[in-house]
Amino acid sequence: MGKSTEAREKYIQAIVAEPYNQRSWMGLTKWAQQSKVALNWIRLQDKSSVAQKDDSHINITLDAGSLGKNDPAGSAWLVYGMNRALWQQEKFKKEFPKEAVYRHSMREEVESLQMMVSVMTGQKDFNRKKKNLDPALLQLIQVDQAGFMEPFALLNRADKDIAQDYVPYRDAHRETVTRYFEEYVVPKSPQP
Repeated sequence: MGKSTEAREKYIQAIVAEPYNQRSWMGLTKWAQQSKVALNWIRLQDKSSVAQKDDSHINITLDAGSLGKNDPAGSAWLVYGMNRALWQQEKFKKEFPKEAVYRHSMREEVESLQMMVSVMTGQKDFNRKKKNLDPALLQLIQVDQAGFMEPFALLNRADKDIAQDYVPYRDAHRETVTRYFEEYVVPKSPQP
């Protein structure tokens, strides 16, 4: 109807209000199809997992393929897993003293991802090595540099535990969440 820009803004606001509700996404998805744009949704393929075995043991599992010398992200995924293990063993209790049981939090995910980015970009000859990097990791670096790691963790990396952190974050940083969508996730429709 010629109001593509206004519709885009309304759909973004609907998702900012309720990002974990499928109906919030339906309008934006339809708008993107009609506008012939693709949403920029980064999907990291985890190469590291962390599992609590018992009170004193945590297993960090790495994808064997990520440890090759041609993959500049191998050491970054190791650091990601190690930091998540640290949160499970001791850091969560310090950061969230009122919570009785460990849960995967936005702060843990953001810190772990930022450490990953630091390890990748801090490597000698990173600019030469980045041609071998997973494109999703290159996008993650851009998200971090743009200051959108918190919205990324809350929206792209959300699980039931991280989702608990969304409303307080959104209430304090609504503009940042909105900007993440406007500047990074939802391209503007092409002008006729």
